Amino acid sequence: MKDMFFTFAMLLCSLFVVQAQDNAPKTLFGSGSGETEIGFYVAPGYQLTQAAGQTVHSFQGSAGVIFNKRFALGAAFYSTLNEFTPEMEIDDRLYLDLRYGGVRAEYILNPDNLVHFSFPLTIGGGEASMDYKGDLSSVGDPFGEDYFFFVEPGVQAEVNLIKNARLFAGASYRFVSGLDYDYDSTVSELVNIQSSDINGLALNLGIRFGLF
Repeated sequence: MKDMFFTFAMLLCSLFVVQAQDNAPKTLFGSGSGETEIGFYVAPGYQLTQAAGQTVHSFQGSAGVIFNKRFALGAAFYSTLNEFTPEMEIDDRLYLDLRYGGVRAEYILNPDNLVHFSFPLTIGGGEASMDYKGDLSSVGDPFGEDYFFFVEPGVQAEVNLIKNARLFAGASYRFVSGLDYDYDSTVSELVNIQSSDINGLALNLGIRFGLF
């Protein structure tokens, strides 16, 4: 996976070109919207990462207010999509569910350029819990949950598609603290998942809609 992240980082760098700024933003289709002191955005997206030794597919969503095109402040939320079994768990009928979110701040560099960079930072908290896969989830919640704090800085390249939509792709790193999740497994006495098991690099892809 390290090779994949390196290749992706090189691709992001190759996309960045210095362009002269006009009064209106450059867009791939149509024309830009001109000057906006205060805007807003909503951004559904996808995240590929790793946790507890396994590949994780997650939904990510964010929304916020944009000031002078360059500074954004809002919130972000992440939730795992695939039912992955941690490498320290023997019973493959179980999966780890991660949900977390918090405050998101972002600086957007040269937003009027067709291709530009932005630097998001999300700080907040989340929940880790084990559960049964599929139909077995109706058994109940015998495993409890634990909570954690996280900080996730990142960098992403954006393409202005039209005046109200931007495509973004980037990478981030999730730093987790405070997680010490013990639960009684079905085939062993005790399993422990810690903060270091949830730390990890991530690839992010999505579309940002709004008034820029």
